[in-house]
Amino acid sequence: MIIQADYLIDKDGDPSQSGFKEIYASSARGLGCTIIYSWVLKCNREGKCASGVCDKCSICLRGFADRICPPINKQDYLDGGFTKPDGNGGGGGGGSSNPNPNPDPDDTEVIGTFPILENPRKECDKVKKLASDILFRQKMNNLEQATNYRFEKIFTGYPNPDPNSLPRSDFKFLEKDGVIGEHKLEYGYFYSLVGIMHSHYEGLLSVYSADDLFDLYQKMKDYRITDDFFFGLVTKSGTRYLITISDREKFIAFGDKYLSTPIKMTRLINNFYIRKYNIYADNTAIENEKGFVKMATELKMGVAIFSGNSDFTQWKRLTYANNQVNSSTCN
Repeated sequence: MIIQADYLIDKDGDPSQSGFKEIYASSARGLGCTIIYSWVLKCNREGKCASGVCDKCSICLRGFADRICPPINKQDYLDGGFTKPDGNGGGGGGGSSNPNPNPDPDDTEVIGTFPILENPRKECDKVKKLASDILFRQKMNNLEQATNYRFEKIFTGYPNPDPNSLPRSDFKFLEKDGVIGEHKLEYGYFYSLVGIMHSHYEGLLSVYSADDLFDLYQKMKDYRITDDFFFGLVTKSGTRYLITISDREKFIAFGDKYLSTPIKMTRLINNFYIRKYNIYADNTAIENEKGFVKMATELKMGVAIFSGNSDFTQWKRLTYANNQVNSSTCN
């Protein structure tokens, strides 16, 4: 779980200590403690990092780890305090009842390896990469043509194994058509899946359906699929959308609450899509968009929603505030 992410400038002006910092926390199994991992990506545009891009190399990566445990002292616990365990507190239980106020530096827990982090990117950066990819745009245009038929079409996207293929693209797409008249489309995928785009024909929603969100929920529960996953939609109503995952834990929590069983999905459709947020097939695209973006905001989906132009080269991020949808261009 990310608990902090920001850009830091060293207080003494040392460029080698400036950079993007992400702090993660995870529970230490069986100890009642939390291990805090910190990575400092030194994108300082100095020396071998002159490009300002930290491309997973150790030159631009420093890592730290520390472990904190809830104190045994009841008053400290009520005050929300945390103390580091002493050298004798590591085998079981939730910390030491007699923390060492001056721990030996040599007792500091050492983590031998750190997971490789992707470059920190904003959600707009993910979408700009797609907008600049000619093959992605072609496939989205294919979906727009497919909205004239009475079946759904889907493209599953994967990393391109041949960067010299034409047209030049970061992706390879596999295509499948649904059954005429059916509102669902069954498909298979490989674990290297990086994105999905699909169509809604006339009579289907102008925004993502509950079944669409369930599909995305299933993908986000698969640890082999990365947070860079994208989820596209083109509809007969003329809407063009992309969803990216801004907070995976939030989206999975949303799915656990509203998508994990057929009963929960039925309640999501009846109580939220239709009754609360006024989203239904016969509604206008504008009203459905307002309802969907509002629902994503109020139910804390943890996603970023984008609306595209007719040739899929420009995308605007949609947010909800003050009873209206606001859009900001990804420049």
